[in-house]
Formats: sequence, C-alpha cells, structure tokens
Amino acid sequence: MVLGARVVTVGSGIVFVLLTARHLGPTGRGEIAVAFTIAYTTAKLSDLGTTTSGRIHLLVPDRSIGTNDFCSLTITLIPLQAMLAAVVVGVLSWTTLHLDRSFLLAVIGLSVATMMFRSAVSMLYGLRRYRVVMVAETVLAVLVVVTLTFLLVSSRLTTTSAVTTMAVGSALCAVWLVGRPGVLERGRGPVLMAHWRTLIVDGISPMVGGFLFFLALRIDRLILAMIAGANSVGLYTVAMAFPETLRILPMAVGQVIADRGRSGIDSVATVRLHGRLAILGYLLVLI
Repeated sequence: MVLGARVVTVGSGIVFVLLTARHLGPTGRGEIAVAFTIAYTTAKLSDLGTTTSGRIHLLVPDRSIGTNDFCSLTITLIPLQAMLAAVVVGVLSWTTLHLDRSFLLAVIGLSVATMMFRSAVSMLYGLRRYRVVMVAETVLAVLVVVTLTFLLVSSRLTTTSAVTTMAVGSALCAVWLVGRPGVLERGRGPVLMAHWRTLIVDGISPMVGGFLFFLALRIDRLILAMIAGANSVGLYTVAMAFPETLRILPMAVGQVIADRGRSGIDSVATVRLHGRLAILGYLLVLI
C-alpha cells in the first residue's frame, strides 16, 4: 500500500510534468521545478525532523507522545516554514530568475502546504494507516490532473495556476487526513511542550541527514536556475522525470521494513534479512 501511494504520486507527477512542459515550455516548466524544489527543501528544514521523529514515536507501543503533540508542533512550525520560503524565493528572484509577485506568493503557499501534507502523511504512517494515505494520494492525484486539464482546455494554465493547484490540493488533503476518525486523540489532556522538545531533539539528526541527501539529489536544479536560468532547468527536469521514479521502490519497501522493526513486529535479524533482500531485488530492477 505504501508503494501504491508512491506510484500514484509519481504517476500524477509525471502527468503534471508533461502537461506543464508541453503548454508552458522549458522556461515555465523550469520555474515550476524551482518552486517544488524550494517547497521540499524548506519543508525538510523547517519541520526540524519531526516528520521522522513523530512517526517513530507513534510506532512505539505504550507511547507517551501522541498525535495531538505532533500536530500542534507542526502548526507551530508553519510560520517558520513560510518565513524561510519567503527568504529563499526573495534571494532567487534577485538572480537570473525574475519572477512576478503572484508566482512568489504561490511558491510560499506551496511550501506551507507541502509541510502540512508531509506531516499529515507521517502521522498516518505512524498509526500504520497505510490504506487511508493511499486513498488520499489517489484522490489528490485525480483532482490535480482534472484541474490541470481544465485549466489547459480553458487556456488558463500558467505557472502560477499550476503551483496554486498543487498547493490547494496538498493543503486540503492534509486537513482531510488529520480529520479522519481516530487520528487526533480527543480527551487525551493538554499538549505538553516537553513532548515538543523530545520530538525536536530526536528529529534533528534525521533532519540533517535527510536535508543533505535531498540537496545531493535536488541542489542541481537551484544551481542551474541561478546560473543558466529557468529554461535550462525545464529541459533538465523533463529529462530526469522518468529515471527519478525508480527511487520509489527502495523508499517504499525500506519504510515498511523500518516501521515493522520500530514497532516491535519484526526482530533485528528479520529487519536485516528483509533489508538485504530488498537491496538485492532493487539491484535486479536497476540491471
């Protein structure tokens, strides 16, 4: 089910790339790629690793940290996310990218929505509600594709409208996920800031590792945008769209292996065995 959700996301992403690239050209596609890179980069920084630490704590049996703590901390960090995204888009707009104000605001909105959606998905994965996430990802993908097609047919598809569509869809999907019955714990008691501190402290290390790994995969887009402009970024992202989809296999399988180990379902020896089999299978796929 985790792999299915990622396949849906990547599939809709490829459709998104093809629709926007064909209609908006390399420059428009490049601006959209920069917008998504900014959104994911700032989200990985501003959440302070709580998307990882929160999921881990929710997987632990007899946990003291609940979904209310995770959700309230995410809401508190959203202003930091918006401020960080504003700074990044402001710096980039002073380089070779001369973006209008409406697009810059759409990028900031996409960044906030990305953080909301990532946190909501991590929360549901921590509760091992994989089917709900898969349904949400599927509905979001269909809505985005239908909306983009409508904008394209009505000649209203622009970089701003495309980014805004993704931002609104991600935000609504995040709210829907958190609003599912049994996600938020009613009557649990007041949210303790001591739990926030635990989530942040435990999340700093995976945040640094995840951010550096993301930079290794995505920093080329920002560098290319600043040096060569959005046109080159557009051509580059279209060329990379299909090869990058192969990453969903180890990410999906690895997440399930790790979650089963953290929740005590599998022993360490079983986790190692499954990990080796997953690596072997992925190498065969690559070959």
